[in-house]
Amino acid sequence: MMAERLPSTEDIERVLLTTDHRTFGEALAADLFDLIPIVGDITNAARIAHAYSKRDYFELAAQVGDLPGPLNLVPANIICYLRREYWKQA
Repeated sequence: MMAERLPSTEDIERVLLTTDHRTFGEALAADLFDLIPIVGDITNAARIAHAYSKRDYFELAAQVGDLPGPLNLVPANIICYLRREYWKQA
C-alpha cells in the first residue's frame, strides 16, 4: 500500500497566500482558513496582492468582497476556483 504524500511547504503557501488553487478541496480549505480571526485577514490580504499582481480583476473583486472579517458570506476562493476550472470552458 502506497503512503499518501504530505503537502509541501510550497503547497501550503500556494493554498493560503495565493488564488491558484488546484482542487476544490484546496479552495475550501482556504475559505475555512479565512474564518480564523486576524490570521484569515492576513492571508486574504496576501491573496488580494496576488490577484492584483496577476491583473485578474474578477479574483481581486472576489477577494476584496471576502475581506470583512469572519463573516465569510462570500466563499471567494471556491468561486474563483469554479470560474477558472469550469466557467471558462463553457
